[in-house]
Amino acid sequence: MGRSKKFSDREQTKKDIVEKSARLFNKKGYLSTSIQDIEQVTGLTKGSIYGNFKNKEEVALEVFRYNFRLLFAGIDQLVSEASTAKDQLMAYVHFYRKNYHLVEDMGGCPLLNVSVDVDDTNPALKAKAVKYIKTWEKSVTYTINQGQLAGEWNQQVDAHVFFSRLAALIQGGVFLAKTTGVLDYLFNNLDLLEEHILSICA
Repeated sequence: MGRSKKFSDREQTKKDIVEKSARLFNKKGYLSTSIQDIEQVTGLTKGSIYGNFKNKEEVALEVFRYNFRLLFAGIDQLVSEASTAKDQLMAYVHFYRKNYHLVEDMGGCPLLNVSVDVDDTNPALKAKAVKYIKTWEKSVTYTINQGQLAGEWNQQVDAHVFFSRLAALIQGGVFLAKTTGVLDYLFNNLDLLEEHILSICA
């Protein structure tokens, strides 16, 4: 029993470190955030942090995973509630129109932040970002394919091209809105995305 409790306590401590550091990493940057910063937001010592993680990079990887899942959980919920393939894609439009304040509050899109922050400096984080992009594309591709099978989409729609446009419009809009503070950049892009979704309907 003692051993199980010790393991449980350790897992809880790791979870607390990740959750309390999540906004810090996303706002300050995955490279700029220091162990001292993590100590400050968690209230733990350096020894306690390194007792649960091998190094700062391991903390960063877990934080990135947490931030990515936190953001996309809201999108996934809307997608799962949609009854048609069209509505599943529209879920992206609706989510960012209604919930951009959540993205802004967490310091921007974690996928975009990591991609810019560590592109040439941290292979592990870059690989994780690529993996999440591919996972996102796989999800959108599945929706396109299912919509084509159901007769919702034009059969000529290329899922890869569609995803490229969807991702570029969303991420570009978030970047411009976050940087300038002008939400119209994002909302204009979401209008274009909605028009594009409607244009591929059969």
